[in-house]
Amino acid sequence: FSQLTEQHQAVIDAIFAGDADGARKAMMAHLSFVHTTMKRFDEDQARHARITRLPGDHNEHSREKNA
Repeated sequence: FSQLTEQHQAVIDAIFAGDADGARKAMMAHLSFVHTTMKRFDEDQARHARITRLPGDHNEHSREKNA
């Protein structure tokens, strides 16, 4: 979370300094970071879901027993 805090602070600092261009650039960098992070998370989740559906998955049978 420290990276997000730093990004938020950069936006706030630019706004308080009256630096519209700096605030815009800081916000665009922040939004790009969040987009990339969320995309990576979604891809990791999808990869994990595919792995758990692989043939021969021994957990598949235990999930059925627990249901």
